[in-house]
Amino acid sequence: MRANALWGRRGESRSNALWGSGKRGMIMLALAAMLVVPVAGSASSINSGPGKTSAFVPDNLLAEAAASPLQEFDVIVQGTRDRSPSDTGKEVTNSNGKLKRSFLSVDGVEASITGKDLLKLATDSHVAAITRNVTVRATSYQDSTMWQDSTDMSILQNAFDPATGAITGPAPQAPAIAIVDSGVQARADFGGRLVASVSMCSLCTDGATGDGEGHGTMVAGIAAGSGSYAGGAPNAPIVSIRTATGDGQSRTSDVVAAADSSTTSG
Repeated sequence: MRANALWGRRGESRSNALWGSGKRGMIMLALAAMLVVPVAGSASSINSGPGKTSAFVPDNLLAEAAASPLQEFDVIVQGTRDRSPSDTGKEVTNSNGKLKRSFLSVDGVEASITGKDLLKLATDSHVAAITRNVTVRATSYQDSTMWQDSTDMSILQNAFDPATGAITGPAPQAPAIAIVDSGVQARADFGGRLVASVSMCSLCTDGATGDGEGHGTMVAGIAAGSGSYAGGAPNAPIVSIRTATGDGQSRTSDVVAAADSSTTSG
């Protein structure tokens, strides 16, 4: 198991600063759920009495459905935990809704339904939530280089006047970056900046210094790529120190030795 602050590895358990513990797929499920699972207490959810909603439905959606009973609403309908997406789809069609898509990640469906039928569906005890199929968008996005300012990496992209922020010339020469990983494969945007490739992998039997997995090359691109989406220091020399096998295994002693080498070598 490798702990990595960026991605981790496909299909393995790990603990890291960005994702936390668990499978990568769980992150996608959590993000999907965040878009549609409602916050308790912020909308109507009344469980008793005839005609009362048992499902979570935002108050403004209930009001609009009541005010416009013939209007079609594009919604996400989630079933209760004991219901499958197929079951939830049947609940929707039984209430005259029109199915559009089914979702495994949130046990629900996308549907179009009239206001009056939405109100009827909201009383179904097998329906957990009905929410709008809203449009989501990125906020505060400027361009693909905005991360450089937020991470104080702009100084490695261009020389600039600290008083005005105006660009005054090309980036200063960055120091060499050692990539202790699965190796680094030469690629066009690295040019001649891949200045050294060595292997300190005691588990490796092939004697190669290149990248047998792809992870090290990805990390090198994030650190020092110079393509359309440049890395942090696009003019930095790259030193590849391979410690990992093609399936990502490294001995702790090899990683420590590589760290020693990268800090003592000129």
